[in-house]
Amino acid sequence: MIWLECMPVRFGGERWYALCPHTGRRCTVLVLPPGKTQFASVGGWNVAYGSQRECPIQRAHRAIHKAEMRLRALPKYTRKPTRERLVERLIERQAFVDEEIEMLSLRLSP
Repeated sequence: MIWLECMPVRFGGERWYALCPHTGRRCTVLVLPPGKTQFASVGGWNVAYGSQRECPIQRAHRAIHKAEMRLRALPKYTRKPTRERLVERLIERQAFVDEEIEMLSLRLSP
């Protein structure tokens, strides 16, 4: 059984939260780790989010993918500075990935 709690939202209306059975705290996501039989929040199971286990290169690759998807989804009427900012972000992240891979290759070479 999962308990729900309703909280008022600042501009009217309400938002629903699940109550974690382990911690009793409000949360928006409940997970069921492998081998477990009860849902609980990530904090309740004391497990890390997937992004917390990623190395900097994987994070940068994910950010590049996210920026590319956003760039493709932009309407053709998007202002030039907005588009240029997104392209700059892509270039910076790709340069970071290239530098990190170069440093890794230097460490691995004899």
